[in-house]
Formats: sequence, C-alpha cells, structure tokens
Amino acid sequence: MPVDLSKKVKQLETELDQTKLKIRKIIDYLGDIRIPEFEDYFATEIEEFAKEELKKEEDLYRRVLKSVKEREIISVFTIMREFSIGYAKATRIFTKLEENNIIEKSEDLGKPSKVKV
Repeated sequence: MPVDLSKKVKQLETELDQTKLKIRKIIDYLGDIRIPEFEDYFATEIEEFAKEELKKEEDLYRRVLKSVKEREIISVFTIMREFSIGYAKATRIFTKLEENNIIEKSEDLGKPSKVKV
C-alpha cells in the first residue's frame, strides 16, 4: 500500500472511532433523559373526569326514571327529546331501564315500551 493511502486509511479509521465515540456519548445522554409519561401526568385528571361523567350519567338516569314513573309508555326517542340527549346515551338509559325491570323488554328500540312501575 502506498504511504499516502496508508495515512489516509489511518486518518479515516481515527475519524470513524471519534464519530463512534460521539455517537455513544449522545446515546448515553439520551438514555439518561427521562421523558415524562403522559399516563402519569394525566392519570388523576382522567380519573376525576370519569367520576364526574359517571355522576352526570347517574343523575340523568334518576331524572329519566322519575319521568318514566309518570308515564304509561316510554321510548328511546321520548328520552332523547325530553332530556336533549343523543341516541346512544338514550339507548343506554332505555336498556338500563329494561334490565332493572322498570319497563317491558322491547324487540325494537324504535318502538315504545310499557312502564311496569
């Protein structure tokens, strides 16, 4: 190998070793950095929000139950209109009323059910 080429190879090997060392230092530095975990940060807020939503849903169910007891029949759509809620929430409440034997089971959620209580 000519002398100039040998020197160039040695120089490149030295630069490569220095680059590897720099990369290793960067990796070590990044490994020491603690990235905050969002689960830890938001855990209490999420739990509080869930409790509030559950409380709201229970309160809504009690208000619907009070209204249902004053009727002979009830439907998902009546619940939606009277309480200004969406179809999904009204259906959950309607199903809960069925499960609690407050109203008769309905084959079709679009049709009214008789109130048992």
